[in-house]
Amino acid sequence: MANTRFSIRGADRTQILRRQVHAARIAASVARMQQRRNLDRQRAQLAQPTEIQNIFDEPNQTNDDQPNEQGGPEDDEERDEDCVWVDLIEDQPDEIDLAIASARERHRQQARDFNWAVLIHQLHATYMKLKTITQNWAGANAYDSFASCSSTCTREYPRVVDLVDIRGQQRQTIRFCACTPDGVRLLQHGYLAGSPVKPQTAFSLPLLIFHNHLWNNCHIGTLPFTTALTSWLEPRSQRLCVRKGKHARQMRKPFTAAVDLFRQLEEKTTKHRHQTNSSRNYERLRTPRVFLKQSTVDKVAQEIRAKEAEGMTPEQTDRCTESHKAADDKRNESTWKGCDDTGLMGCCCRHDAVVYLANIFKSGEKRHFPMAIIQALLSAVEPTRPIGILYDIGCSLDKYIDRRGLIPNDRSRVKFGTSVFHAYAHNWLCQLDYHPRFNQGWGLSDGEGLERMWSYLSSLVSPLRYATRNHRLGAIAHRLKHHNHQGIQQLPHWLRKKFSQAVGRRQENQTTLAQLLAKANPHNQGGGNFTISFFKSQWASQQSFQQDHTVEEETRRAQLISFYKREATVELLRERLRSPEIYLEDPEEVRQLMDSILEQSDLLRQEAEELAGSNAIETGDPEEQKLRLLLWDAKAALFVEAVHINAERQPLNNSHTMGSRLGTRGKEKIIKGLQARRAAGKKLIDAFNDQYQKFTTKYPNVQLSDASNHPLTYDEFSTWPMDHRFWNDGLYYHSSEPWSVDPDVRTGINCVLILRRTQEEFELIAQELARAVGWATSHYRVIEEKIRNIRSLLGDLGRVPKLKLINDELELQLKLHGQLLLDWSDNVTWLWNRCQPHNNQAAMSDWISLVMQITNNSQPHSNQPTPLATVDDDLEEAGLDDVEDGEDVEDQLISDAEADRQTRIPNDEGSTS
Repeated sequence: MANTRFSIRGADRTQILRRQVHAARIAASVARMQQRRNLDRQRAQLAQPTEIQNIFDEPNQTNDDQPNEQGGPEDDEERDEDCVWVDLIEDQPDEIDLAIASARERHRQQARDFNWAVLIHQLHATYMKLKTITQNWAGANAYDSFASCSSTCTREYPRVVDLVDIRGQQRQTIRFCACTPDGVRLLQHGYLAGSPVKPQTAFSLPLLIFHNHLWNNCHIGTLPFTTALTSWLEPRSQRLCVRKGKHARQMRKPFTAAVDLFRQLEEKTTKHRHQTNSSRNYERLRTPRVFLKQSTVDKVAQEIRAKEAEGMTPEQTDRCTESHKAADDKRNESTWKGCDDTGLMGCCCRHDAVVYLANIFKSGEKRHFPMAIIQALLSAVEPTRPIGILYDIGCSLDKYIDRRGLIPNDRSRVKFGTSVFHAYAHNWLCQLDYHPRFNQGWGLSDGEGLERMWSYLSSLVSPLRYATRNHRLGAIAHRLKHHNHQGIQQLPHWLRKKFSQAVGRRQENQTTLAQLLAKANPHNQGGGNFTISFFKSQWASQQSFQQDHTVEEETRRAQLISFYKREATVELLRERLRSPEIYLEDPEEVRQLMDSILEQSDLLRQEAEELAGSNAIETGDPEEQKLRLLLWDAKAALFVEAVHINAERQPLNNSHTMGSRLGTRGKEKIIKGLQARRAAGKKLIDAFNDQYQKFTTKYPNVQLSDASNHPLTYDEFSTWPMDHRFWNDGLYYHSSEPWSVDPDVRTGINCVLILRRTQEEFELIAQELARAVGWATSHYRVIEEKIRNIRSLLGDLGRVPKLKLINDELELQLKLHGQLLLDWSDNVTWLWNRCQPHNNQAAMSDWISLVMQITNNSQPHSNQPTPLATVDDDLEEAGLDDVEDGEDVEDQLISDAEADRQTRIPNDEGSTS
């Protein structure tokens, strides 16, 4: 339970004496209260899962910073000199004072929550009505007063309220009445209240709408916004001073309350860690629709525990699981001390639109969170639709579901894969089954949509860390609602961009493959050139060869690499012992060096005997195997670095996707991060080149598939994509097959696989385009049909006001959806002519007729104002081509400037030394 800050009022002298007289009866009452509280706590602990309890934390343990030491005679003298008539000891509240203060705080928070709920219920109808009348407070009547009062109301009373607008602020007397709540009366004047009862401050709807757009598209906090707003408004209106003071009021808290109220009204119309002390114990948690309810997550957790209690196969150790803390994070509540909401688990679709989120409460990323999201997803789609899930540890979750027998009715239609950038944590055998580039059905999906979403939400981490839980969840849901809305608006642009990228990828691989098909095949005894069927057969041979290798072999190979590295370290120590400089060292240091060499040599001898006594069959030259494994290990370290470089560069690659831009500051931060990795990357490349040179010097007649890339340079290495042919974990198995030794074969296999995924990408884009067009058309028709039905029912006088309000809202939604279709039109037409079959032209005909209908409906009528003449923005763009404010410069310009700065630093240091 979260801690709550509240003030405690101590007892007066009369209460203290009364408590002393009735001390026995009070003690008995307190004991009964404590016993009831302890029973409730025990029931709650029994209901919680056992894994989140920390047995190492003692709840009654205290740490005394000041030990109780016995004072001497001097201390007694100092005590005698104290004034006995001055009471310097502060009265400490007893248990009764704490209980009374807690009860008052609970009542206050519950009353505040109740008042907000009542106000929102009363405001909603008026908000819907005025939103239509004022055209969302953008019409000419946006600042008119729509206040009305019942004819039977006889009680009116004036009260002063601070009204804040984007154009000015004023302290004005508002006439309230008994028949209309204060918040509704302020809304009729165009303002939202900053508190639920007797509001003292209100903010205009145009200001809140402007702040909403600013908050969704910029990183703006409430305090800097209200401070800037006050500085802007005071010279243009009047200063709103505090009570009995001359300095300006602080608007942050009432403005935050008004913003939350505005978001809830918009939600009714249509993470990151969080500090415990920021919450309130008795405040009811409001879960936004995009979040799974906590009861749903708890139900899935109970189902998993029930499966585990059935005595099924015990959980097996999985190397991929151990490589990811997120696999089944067993860190308990003590790990997240001081935090209640410790993170978010989510899922998004292929277009990076958020589908579901789960709030992680006082724990790590346990398995019941993704399982709860998967079950919610399965219940929301058609029961026969196949679902593919890319997850960092999709391999581990797939095996866990099979072992525990989870989702048995839907198991056959769920397929798992791993995300592309997290493949380095998975062994090669795992990648053969789960890597999206090696398996059918994934297209060019990378599974990194959530990473992009976390980056999009990163600006909220700091301001929401100390916000209340309801404000935190509401702010995240509101930002993601805007994110999904932007995604819908940019969906045809996104599809067109993905289509163009797939076309470029296909052309690049087709060119490379055509060059290979023109080469002679040295592995074909009958002669002839390379063929696509040969590359496919080699890929099947590679899969078969590597699937025959067991996990024990992978473990033994890792042990051999560790053995060889330590052996090299001991050899370096021996060389140091044989050098002439050893005679200048301290005898004790020499003795320690000799003892260390002897100790490590004994350990290596024992480990060598264990490895030699294993069941693994040695093939070929042991020295060759040693050099191969060390070379493989150096390449594995290079792959980890490549993953970091690609992940660092990914925001640059996606900076223009979905209409979002990084700006110069964001690009500079990313490019500086890439430059900072350059030194470490060069060091790893030097180590790889050195190991490669050792191998080729020792075995010059042995061909390796990386010969065409040696010597490797950082500039070349940093440009490779993650599915480059160089990144093949199977190159250093002891095999003489063409796929293992011939770089041309490896390149051909890679081209064939990418061309398969590219074709799948075209098919996915075609399906998504057809679904998007079908949804847009049907949604427009549905709104039209609803409007016609409402208009036919408007003759019923008893429901006319409500039906009129619903009709106005539907007409507004129809207009907005029609504008969305017009924005889509160009991209949809461009894509349809390139990726749709001819037998699907009927859907395109419906689309064209609907767009023409929307265009005709949007033409001005005789009673509407004539549209303004257009301006030549191309002419202005040509005249401002050389104007650059530095907010969004080209990536290459920043890279060149940063590289030049890195080059000048050593020269400057050399000139001053």
